[in-house]
Amino acid sequence: MRIAIFTDTYYPDINGVVSSIGILRNELMKHGHQVLIITTIPPLGVHIEDDPFIIRMNGISLKSIYGYRMAGIYNNKIFKKIKEFNPDIIHTQTEYGVGLFGRLCGYKLNIPTVYTFHTNLYDYTYYVTKGIEPFDSIAKKIVKKLMKIYTTHTTSLIVPSVKTASMMKSIGIKKEINIVPTGLELERFKRYNKEHTNQIKEEYGLSDHFNLISLGRLAEEKSLDLIINAMPEIIQRNPNIRLFIIGDGPAKNTLMQLTHDLKMDDYIRFAGCQSADVIPDFYYSGDLFVSASLTETQGLTFIEAMASSLPVLARYDSNLDPVIVEGGNGHFFYTQEEYIKKVIELSHKDLTPYKEYAAKHAQQFDSHTFYKGVMHVYNSSIDHFENCFVVSSIKPHEKLVSVEFVSGKRKIALECTIEDVETFHLAIQTRANQEVIDILKEKQNIRHLYFKAVKLLSYHDYCFHDLKKRLETYGDYNEIEIMKCMALLTDRHLIDDRKYVRSYIDATLKKGKGLKKALIDLKNKDIPEHLIEEEIEKFDESEEIEYAFNIVDQLYSNNRKLSPQGLIQKIKRTLYNKGYSENTILSVMNSYDFEFSHERTLSLLKQECEKTYKRYQNKYHDQELKMRISRFLKQKGYDYEDILIVMDEIWSELND
Repeated sequence: MRIAIFTDTYYPDINGVVSSIGILRNELMKHGHQVLIITTIPPLGVHIEDDPFIIRMNGISLKSIYGYRMAGIYNNKIFKKIKEFNPDIIHTQTEYGVGLFGRLCGYKLNIPTVYTFHTNLYDYTYYVTKGIEPFDSIAKKIVKKLMKIYTTHTTSLIVPSVKTASMMKSIGIKKEINIVPTGLELERFKRYNKEHTNQIKEEYGLSDHFNLISLGRLAEEKSLDLIINAMPEIIQRNPNIRLFIIGDGPAKNTLMQLTHDLKMDDYIRFAGCQSADVIPDFYYSGDLFVSASLTETQGLTFIEAMASSLPVLARYDSNLDPVIVEGGNGHFFYTQEEYIKKVIELSHKDLTPYKEYAAKHAQQFDSHTFYKGVMHVYNSSIDHFENCFVVSSIKPHEKLVSVEFVSGKRKIALECTIEDVETFHLAIQTRANQEVIDILKEKQNIRHLYFKAVKLLSYHDYCFHDLKKRLETYGDYNEIEIMKCMALLTDRHLIDDRKYVRSYIDATLKKGKGLKKALIDLKNKDIPEHLIEEEIEKFDESEEIEYAFNIVDQLYSNNRKLSPQGLIQKIKRTLYNKGYSENTILSVMNSYDFEFSHERTLSLLKQECEKTYKRYQNKYHDQELKMRISRFLKQKGYDYEDILIVMDEIWSELND
């Protein structure tokens, strides 16, 4: 994987953010990943090594705020280099300057962006407002809004602790928060240069003393003034104690002046900024790591100190609960008085059990565990982003809105309602995941199906089963979409199987068919039997009898050749074939006034006899011919005596 990491601060700076990034970079490269760092150029005079995978931008030093450098939010020349690197994912580690540039690169390259929240910005508004109200409250509101905006437009969010996650949620961050504690390369803190450590002690006057170590950025929010202000009383009670402060920052001069004002110059030493490779030697020059900071998101320097076998004395902060075990690898304090008491107490104790516990407890913050946690976020972000779309255009289209979504080379155009646009907050450049796309596509397909169904219903009446089958023939819609469309049609009473049963029976009767035929058809349409039975109970049999009567009347009136018996059989057979019940047939036949005059019957019989004679005369002769004709006419329903009379008449005419 190719990862581009964006940060306003990086080596040779010394702070928790730099440590975290450096550890992550080393672990990623150790596992075969390519890492590109985009950061700021350090101040003049600070040595940096050339590295083709570190790109540095010009920045302005902001000592009054962070002690960091703020870069511009875009650099086209550097963007081209990043594009050539072709990252799979962007990981921003700071909020502004280079961090914003990272977000822009993610947007322009259309790749996922992960953001690690290292610093609680609420604690840093002081640098702008100096704590003056109402400006500080206003600044905190602005920070809250900016944090919400920043996290909203990143694919994934990482925080180092549960407390930080809770704080993010408390200000309204709704994005899923991944808690990934920063790991450390603990092995390098197990080894140190003893000779160099002794030189450090000699140089700063720490030899043969009980040394308190404070390492990190010197800033207002770190509350180092509490540690320094406690020193006069500590020295009064144990003059063998020394405070060794390592690091640099915007509060350095203020803290050094405070030390001087307290006449503690011989007891408090400042070592300034040190390179990362010698930091373990500085840790091993101490006996107890101390801190009064309440702004740590995880406490990396605490873990480094523990890995260097240093016990920790820290001001209580819930972020440190996973790090410090009270009475095991150190202690918490709440007030300056408690701090002084603990320092004096520990200075007279054998700290060997604390040191052993500290070194052992630090192992859980191994860098490999950190790497696995971050890789999980990377992989899930890429999976999520590949199924994530950006709104590229929104255009009104009749009563709907045409919205185009883009994901890489994929483009999807969907018709949405105005309500959909508002519900899913669709606007140019907003993102929508695959789930939203699927919902909108389903809603569009249901609308299309609905309009097709309404058109079909305008031409023809359908029951639920038949209309569903018809919609299935279009082939572009799945079963769920079809069923949701059918539910919509049902809710709007455009499909009503109860009404359909009634109208189908009426239509069947008008076509000259019986109730029995209608019931068979309705059952084949999968209409619920209880609906059919309920309509049958309401059915008036006189309606069917009336339609059957009309059929009988028509057949009777149009009869030109059938005998009375033959006509009656034909009428019964016709009614049965048309689906009329036996009761209806019997009722109609009994009530119909059939009138058959003998003269008419003989006339029809004579016609039938002549036709039969012509058909048989060449095949049969004499008595056999008579027998064949007589049998055929009998089958036609004519009376035998009438047959004999007609045949004698025809034979007489033939003989003449």
